[in-house]
Amino acid sequence: MKFTKTPLTASQEARIKDLDESYVDGSLVRLEETGQLYPAGFDFEGLKSFKVFDDDVFVVTPPKCGTTWLQEIVWLILNDVDLKAAKVNQFYRFPYLETSMMRKARILPTSRKGIICCTHCISEL
Repeated sequence: MKFTKTPLTASQEARIKDLDESYVDGSLVRLEETGQLYPAGFDFEGLKSFKVFDDDVFVVTPPKCGTTWLQEIVWLILNDVDLKAAKVNQFYRFPYLETSMMRKARILPTSRKGIICCTHCISEL
């Protein structure tokens, strides 16, 4: 799949600023093929070359539907309900693929023992 990133228009950025005053102009782009917004630094080419193995676990959900709860449940199941280890921030235990695909923030483990991660990316990606 080809990825065509388009900057947001001034009016689109103004609407986002109405919702989130901390928004910085130019920090989001629209992916033409899907219409979704992504951080400008998102590495779409890296996503295309991301290798998935049989022992990888992904939680794929739309935003605001209980993702955090599901991540916690899946992590606990995969780690034999280790409540002590679960005290580590979920961001590090169950990273988002989107965060890892930012050019300067590779947070997914490099070992191939099997990774667990979460994403709000749609299946077309």
